[in-house]
Amino acid sequence: MFVFDLPQAEEFFRQEAVNHAPTVPPCFLAGDYRKDDLGGPYDVVWISQVLHGSGFETCARLIKDAASALAPGGVLWVQEFIVDPTGLGSPFPALFSLNMLVNTESGQAYTKDEIGRFMTDAGLTQVEYIGPTVDGGTASLMRATKPK
Repeated sequence: MFVFDLPQAEEFFRQEAVNHAPTVPPCFLAGDYRKDDLGGPYDVVWISQVLHGSGFETCARLIKDAASALAPGGVLWVQEFIVDPTGLGSPFPALFSLNMLVNTESGQAYTKDEIGRFMTDAGLTQVEYIGPTVDGGTASLMRATKPK
């Protein structure tokens, strides 16, 4: 397993790896997804709480880069604060989106349809909204597969 994150995250990563004692020690790869190659091919790519900090173009490029880094049959997972356009879900993602609009150049929270479009435009299939990571939680999961 590899974790790709900014260099300043490495110390926290190392502490967490020790605290959780995985059976297979993960490797840390320092980089910036906005300018560095993600490597690969990987069976799984996990993008967690990254999209909301960027606009549509950057998110579309990141998802495309992640899809390119997947091996055929590989799975992309995205965890985000996903806005429910019906207004029936938690209000937190919508409020968080407002925060991103005010405090970043182009960030916002996205709907499942918007994230799904990033995935399909990147050539991924079997796009699926899984739902909240925990009952009553504010973060949700989506998954898509790279065709074989």
